[in-house]
Amino acid sequence: MKLIVDSREQRPLFEGELKEGLLVGDYTTQRLWGLYHIERKSLSDLYGTMTKGNVRFHNCIIRANANGIRLVMVVEGSKKNFKAKKFPQGDKRKISGDTLIKIVETFERKYIEVHWCVNRRAAKILILKLLRAEEIKVLRRGKKQL
Repeated sequence: MKLIVDSREQRPLFEGELKEGLLVGDYTTQRLWGLYHIERKSLSDLYGTMTKGNVRFHNCIIRANANGIRLVMVVEGSKKNFKAKKFPQGDKRKISGDTLIKIVETFERKYIEVHWCVNRRAAKILILKLLRAEEIKVLRRGKKQL
């Protein structure tokens, strides 16, 4: 599996991997390019995405759909900690935890699969697991076509 990291990714989970500008998301593989991409978010990033970046993120999802890319999100933190705003400067944020969760759940219900992890290390492991599983699906589909 050849991992690809978006060249704009600020805090990549993987070092020494192929860096490319992805249309959407932060991670994919050579085999999954243009089919399945993963968007990684820290809890702080997710707060910004669900508030000020809401329209921008919605446009990203539209761009993924228009290009036939299945986009999923992996969050480096738990839903419980997000709701409690347990992230840097979280206590200074004005939007309530309940409202934040409702926004995320709306995105999840309408647009994107969301995976919550307990921490950054768990997110790294999950991203690899999701990419491997999706690659296996693609390989199986390819064999059926032969």
